[in-house]
Amino acid sequence: MKKKKSKLKSNPIARQLRTDKFRPKKVANKKKLHEKKRIKIKL
Repeated sequence: MKKKKSKLKSNPIARQLRTDKFRPKKVANKKKLHEKKRIKIKL
């Protein structure tokens, strides 16, 4: 069981899908914020 938990935590894609199911709006906002930060860093 512990190994399974750590796998899910270490796998960002699986984690993303799980969070998308529960809170699609929040996740979308977070993604937008993250992209804005990345753009600022690039500039």
